[in-house]
Amino acid sequence: MLQLFFENIRIAISAIFSSKMRSFLTALGIIIGVLAVTLMGTLISGLDRSFEKSMSMLGKDVFYISKFEWFGNQI
Repeated sequence: MLQLFFENIRIAISAIFSSKMRSFLTALGIIIGVLAVTLMGTLISGLDRSFEKSMSMLGKDVFYISKFEWFGNQI
């Protein structure tokens, strides 16, 4: 059983080294994907904190009602 495991490892390593460009591009794609997911999570977390901070400045018992829109719909 252990011999089969080491045989599979040897085959995998030889496949990686036989096609170096393909292995490099695969690793690069994985790295870029993980980086993108991490950055998106960080960005969303930062925006959430910023929104909570701006809402907390108003206070918990403040509610604004206005006749006009706060932001104009200029197209």
